[in-house]
Amino acid sequence: MIYTLTLNPAIDYEIELNTLKLGTINTTEEQHFISGGKGINVSRGLSYFGIDSIAVGFLGGFTGNFMRESLSNDKFESRFVTITDMTRINIKIHEINEHTDVTGKSPRISSYEIDQLLNFLDELKDGDVLILSGSQPRINFNLYKQILERYKYLNIDIVLDVPGDLYDELLSYQPLLIKPNLAELSQFLKQEVHDVDDIVKASKMMIEKGSQSVFVSCGEKGGYFIDKNHIYYAKPVKGSPKRLFGAGDHFVAGYIYGHVSGLKIIDKLKYGIACASLQIFEQNGYNQTKVEDMFKFIEIEELCHD
Repeated sequence: MIYTLTLNPAIDYEIELNTLKLGTINTTEEQHFISGGKGINVSRGLSYFGIDSIAVGFLGGFTGNFMRESLSNDKFESRFVTITDMTRINIKIHEINEHTDVTGKSPRISSYEIDQLLNFLDELKDGDVLILSGSQPRINFNLYKQILERYKYLNIDIVLDVPGDLYDELLSYQPLLIKPNLAELSQFLKQEVHDVDDIVKASKMMIEKGSQSVFVSCGEKGGYFIDKNHIYYAKPVKGSPKRLFGAGDHFVAGYIYGHVSGLKIIDKLKYGIACASLQIFEQNGYNQTKVEDMFKFIEIEELCHD
């Protein structure tokens, strides 16, 4: 089974307008409420392939109730702990030539609520996949580390897509894949990443610390996959974006689809890029037929591995 963990989900309130004018009243042209969170997005992407997964995390307050009802319409199983504090709302403002995010305040989580979450995860067994995605709620320790330490005796595939400052404590658990973006890679290094050499250098450092592979997403410039034997550059797909978030989560969904299907690395990457691209270009989601069509246009270039 595939488990996706979202410790800090959110309702994504999407607003579309021509131009946001500060200091006055703005009227939206379109609005959408989406039950979001990085792990939830991965489960949603996997469901487009007909791949079962279980989404796990925390939900609370009236926003949490909305998300529970909304997620009941999705084609994957949800097991979320009910918390006392309120699930956050993120505001995503889409203008003609600009995109603005306002991230809501994260909830506090009690030790009792964490224990309930671990009870869900105790069903993990050898051969499962555990995908840990997104930021943490308001706690003062690395809950991801606590979780990985608890299940280190299991032979499971771990995928990490978390804030860059958390990676250092997690790489020793030998994740199958980690997926930082450029900002998160800079967080990990504690210095700016400027070019491909910096990306490769930082990724090799992460591999030396334990990760089996790294995919660095570079937005509209594509991405780089590095493991002990390969460096691949995944070229971006041209198109007109309908949304500007969630691509990385859907990359993970496509990559894991390829992984559980036993495909070679290049094909895993192609499925990942296809799903990421469709998340950006398709307003109302995608399906496997669209992924297979997009797959044919994905270009992967192997670079020299020193």
